[in-house]
Amino acid sequence: MPAVSVIIPTYNRAHCLETAIASVLAQDFGDFELIVSDDGSTDRTEELVSGIADSRIAYLKNQANSGAAAARNLAIERSIAPLIAFLDSDDIWLPGKLDTHLRWMQQQPTVLASFTDYQLFRESNGKTSVRSPHAERNDWAWDLLLYCRAAAGSTLLARREAFEIHGFFDMTLTRFEDWDWLLRLAFENHLAKAPLIGSQVTRSGHQGWPDLAPHYDTMINRWKRSTEQKYGQEGLKRLRAGASIQQATSAYAAGDRFSALPHLIAAFAKQPNATFRFCASRLRNL
Repeated sequence: MPAVSVIIPTYNRAHCLETAIASVLAQDFGDFELIVSDDGSTDRTEELVSGIADSRIAYLKNQANSGAAAARNLAIERSIAPLIAFLDSDDIWLPGKLDTHLRWMQQQPTVLASFTDYQLFRESNGKTSVRSPHAERNDWAWDLLLYCRAAAGSTLLARREAFEIHGFFDMTLTRFEDWDWLLRLAFENHLAKAPLIGSQVTRSGHQGWPDLAPHYDTMINRWKRSTEQKYGQEGLKRLRAGASIQQATSAYAAGDRFSALPHLIAAFAKQPNATFRFCASRLRNL
């Protein structure tokens, strides 16, 4: 049995998938299986994967495009290792990521899943910056209420028990399924950040505006009861402010500054200090 199962979900990304796979195969820790979970691609993804001569690679394919949650869940069900790591098909792991992350997890027996800092690469301007999420109040659940700063798709390493206890990714969510899953762990203090820069994450722009609004409404409705029970009205304000912040960010990135403004104003009204810190951090990383 391999020590870790590495899962790369993909959909019509043959143009960058090979680079993602190569970054896994180049890791100095080699005791893994690599599962490429194809969510119904119509490009040359299958041909590309089958042409890589490495016995550690397995290829799975959904016959219909069913979403990122379905692709990840299919691979989790087929995986066999006690630890499961994830990489999005348009990102890469940095050298030494897997070995360093595994060693850290071995020293943290109560942590069911952890993510890492990461390099953010912007295709629009070619700039790279390091993103280092930190938990306000030393509480990742509180931090994640505002927005999902953890690049879980490409930095996450989880014990199999995490999925047995907290369930798989929710396939009814067409967006934010990773955010939802992280909140489940964070609310039970099962989530942590490992001290390394593990991946390079590519940002190619914010697609989907203005269609993000109903997805945020779904997250608010799903988490408002648990949030109020744990944090009271202050937590609810933070959850709603986070939705406003992210909608403002998405609108601004899509060039719709007029639509971004009311969302930003709403966020300031609910959580002024957190919204100011968020805006300041974004300005520093422009």
